[in-house]
Amino acid sequence: MSTVEVIASGVTAFAASPATYRFVITRNAAGKMNILLEDRASRKQWCTGYLAEDEYVTTRNSIQNARLEDYIKVFKKIFRSSMEQHSDSDTSNGNSWSSSAESDAGSSSSDELSSSEAEGKPEHKLIPLKYDAFQLKLSVNFTLLESTWTVNYVFQLEPISLERIRALETKLRDLEEEQAERKRPQQGSNYQMVHLDATSFNNVGVNCTGLIRWSALETNGFELLPNKAEIRCLQAGWYMLSLAVFLTPSTANDYVELQLNGKSIRRGRVSRINEPCSVSCVRSSYLKVNDVLQVVVPSSQDVAAALTAAKLGG
Repeated sequence: MSTVEVIASGVTAFAASPATYRFVITRNAAGKMNILLEDRASRKQWCTGYLAEDEYVTTRNSIQNARLEDYIKVFKKIFRSSMEQHSDSDTSNGNSWSSSAESDAGSSSSDELSSSEAEGKPEHKLIPLKYDAFQLKLSVNFTLLESTWTVNYVFQLEPISLERIRALETKLRDLEEEQAERKRPQQGSNYQMVHLDATSFNNVGVNCTGLIRWSALETNGFELLPNKAEIRCLQAGWYMLSLAVFLTPSTANDYVELQLNGKSIRRGRVSRINEPCSVSCVRSSYLKVNDVLQVVVPSSQDVAAALTAAKLGG
């Protein structure tokens, strides 16, 4: 599972807009950076997605010996400049800008970017694009030996659809209601179909090997093993298996996998990265007594899932 760490956050504003925004800069386990902006009034959000350094640092704006943390300090200073009463308020706390020619910049992870003061106030612009996207331009002036130059960092912010998240939550509730309806016995019938209804609720967990841990199990022909990730069959026969997984993948071109005894029997590829999506798998399989079902997911956040099995032919 990937770990996301918040490196910087705060409040900012843009000259062309009366709105104020919350900014959050995070880093994932792969060392990539994401910038998120949230309109504090409407709660609408935009983000860059996780970017490698070479996706925003060029030969024109690179800082010698700087690391990700150093660039984030620069971006944080630019964001906060619009909310400061004095452009040098952070300098009084010991923070200042680095020259791209500074030889010892980045010598320690706790070092501040230092030695040369930014001349003039840092600038940042939010430029509207098509489809509710924005271009974010962060600019700062550097001075060294009486020479001043401006460097720019440009990002594209894509909207985060809250409606899509709500739609996925609704879809999961509908699936749970459908499962509950299917389990209700028919009037005048003593027949009970052998079935399985397993659910993993949002944020219950995925273990270190990527296996979904099931939080609820209703069945008359299976059992959940102590590790909460494996479901064992107790009655042999042909079964129709149906899997739905709701997740926010953090890696591209990955897949959700339904496994029988540790071997893949069906895969569904994720359609997005760093955005909520769903993956569905359906197949029929012959299960023997003591066969084990399990589900593997890619590195993701906010995982929820539902697995059903119905024995064919009674």
